[in-house]
Amino acid sequence: MAQVAHSQSVPDQIDWALDYAHDRWSDIPDIAESWAEMDGVERLEFIYEWAIPQMWFNRLQEWAPLMSPEQRARYEELLALRERLQPTLDRLLAA
Repeated sequence: MAQVAHSQSVPDQIDWALDYAHDRWSDIPDIAESWAEMDGVERLEFIYEWAIPQMWFNRLQEWAPLMSPEQRARYEELLALRERLQPTLDRLLAA
């Protein structure tokens, strides 16, 4: 069976996913601050679209053994950010 060529190497995908996940998690405080002004459709969009950052976070968990030391440090920072903001996200998703 022929192997499918990927446009990015796994290390490049890890770098991209780390940036993406960090950016999305960093947005949580701003989203929480504007939550009261958001209408029901905007809230539902956020709730449904949050599946995408969650998917990439899950992928990062799978890739953790493949990370370079620098990527691992960034991943640890992401884990700390996620732990700090998880209660806020849980409140938003429960709304």
